[in-house]
Amino acid sequence: MSRKKRRRGKKLGKMLERLRRSLPKRHSLSPLGYIRLNIKYPIHFVLANIGHHRLVLFGHKVKMWSKRYENFAKNGIACAHCGIRGRYFCLERHCSNDERNAWHFNLYALDKDGKEVLMTKDHIIPKSKGGGNSIENLQTLCTICNEKKGNKIESVVLKRKGQEDERKKI
Repeated sequence: MSRKKRRRGKKLGKMLERLRRSLPKRHSLSPLGYIRLNIKYPIHFVLANIGHHRLVLFGHKVKMWSKRYENFAKNGIACAHCGIRGRYFCLERHCSNDERNAWHFNLYALDKDGKEVLMTKDHIIPKSKGGGNSIENLQTLCTICNEKKGNKIESVVLKRKGQEDERKKI
């Protein structure tokens, strides 16, 4: 590792530590670098509040309309590949001080070791390959499966009860 990269890594670590110390008591820093409100919201609370409005929680305005929320409501909260299920939502925002940096809910699952796994929306046919942004072209994936999939197109053929899923990569 070069000297520049080591210095950059130390600077980033110091910056995150200063940020962690400066946060109010009810806030923390998530493993992904989000500023988090230390409350785990039940899935039904967030999905029941989806619509074209804003919620105000602890003085934070939260936009409640997005394709991601719509995807979780329509396509479910389980990863379409590995089956891990989302357990709770956390209210988070990115670390930057940009005014457009709004608070939003992120859905998390817990893996076998009890570590948090972020659940995401994924395009079945990637936008880079001509796929649209419609709800029919979206699926719920955990970040692990989403990174493995990349921008590949996968067609999933589901079989009847008692038989495994058959996945074909195109």
